[in-house]
Amino acid sequence: MNSKQPFNFLTRIISSAVLCCLALLGGAGLTVASEYELSSEAPSSASRNLQPIGTISLVLGRAFIESEGNNRERIRMGMMVRQADRIVTESNGHVHIRFIDEALVSVRPNSELEILAYVFNTEDPDKSSIKFNLLEGTARAVSGNAAKAARQRFRLNTPIAAIGVRGTDFVVTTTAILMTVLVNEGAVVVAPFSDECAAQGFGPCSTNAVELTADSLQLIEFDSNMALPRLVPLVVSEESTEQLQGAASNTGAQPPIVEASGDEEDKKATSKEVV
Repeated sequence: MNSKQPFNFLTRIISSAVLCCLALLGGAGLTVASEYELSSEAPSSASRNLQPIGTISLVLGRAFIESEGNNRERIRMGMMVRQADRIVTESNGHVHIRFIDEALVSVRPNSELEILAYVFNTEDPDKSSIKFNLLEGTARAVSGNAAKAARQRFRLNTPIAAIGVRGTDFVVTTTAILMTVLVNEGAVVVAPFSDECAAQGFGPCSTNAVELTADSLQLIEFDSNMALPRLVPLVVSEESTEQLQGAASNTGAQPPIVEASGDEEDKKATSKEVV
């Protein structure tokens, strides 16, 4: 046997082992790089990874959407809305949101509305859940398929009281201490927060509650010093009617598309509020 043969055989074994190690290390390096690339992209979209629940169908003036992660964007026509978003309007801002179940919410100037929950179960609508929180200002809510099918799972909170619905269309104006509610169609149930009516709950509360229907020619008024909400005759001035009903006439129709930018958009919204 040639003395060089063992040496060549050993050399081939060592070379093969080295190549295998390099291949394994190379593969591991590619895997780590891919995982790193994916993880580095995740934070940038984490705040908007929820499924859309609605679309901005009208915006006038200055209005903003605040999402998870404290992201704040100027609202534009066609933007998507998601759970946990907060709609904030300035003195000339007005926003319409069309939800996935055909519900409509109109947020008027100097208002702040949180979308705490919006789950529409298309296969079993009576298992849907909707919850808003109007921190201040005025909003109009027109029930869609979810609220009509699951009235016991709809809630609009204000700083001092909870509002449930009976499949309805209503306007609410609130501050930290005073709230008024006007019903255009259907009925609402208003109750102050208490041990039996927690802000964390869903649906209408029954304790200390007052119900208001559209044909009663009344509105509900409640402030933080009252024990119970009270019904007030709907004999009001033209100015008060505009303040409460504002969005009541054309919300169900297709709104006009307003395209403007900057100061021009703000001036248009200030001079003529389209609702």
